[in-house]
Amino acid sequence: MQAQNNIQVLVEHFFKTITSNPIWEEANDRGILSIPLAEDWENREFQTHIVPIWSRQRYNFWLMFHLTLAKYCVFPVEYPTVPKGKGRVRVTFHGINTKEQVEGLAAGICEWAEEMIQIEDSGVEKIPKAARQVYALMAEETNGI
Repeated sequence: MQAQNNIQVLVEHFFKTITSNPIWEEANDRGILSIPLAEDWENREFQTHIVPIWSRQRYNFWLMFHLTLAKYCVFPVEYPTVPKGKGRVRVTFHGINTKEQVEGLAAGICEWAEEMIQIEDSGVEKIPKAARQVYALMAEETNGI
């Protein structure tokens, strides 16, 4: 029961931390970042330990790359698990996570969202830094075969 209570506290801390980040509102309004469970979370008696993070088509992989390179374990969820075009990134909170890790996760997500806003505002078709790194690693692997 202690671990379950700790998870509840961590998820609530995540929602507070991410929604209070200065980039949250703009990223959410633009459709770059959405966490439906963060809406009205204060009025729910129970928080689930699995939190889906929604983004635009293709962006979910870029978010996953960003968070993976930052040493966070997240999972992309794609069709046929979810409807086509509704991919997302799944975050699972554990009782052993710390508040510092949760704050780092929220900061990493918002850092990525800020980069995506900058890319969109530039008007130039660009790929975010983490995705470029992952694609470069993939190319090295392919060329090494």
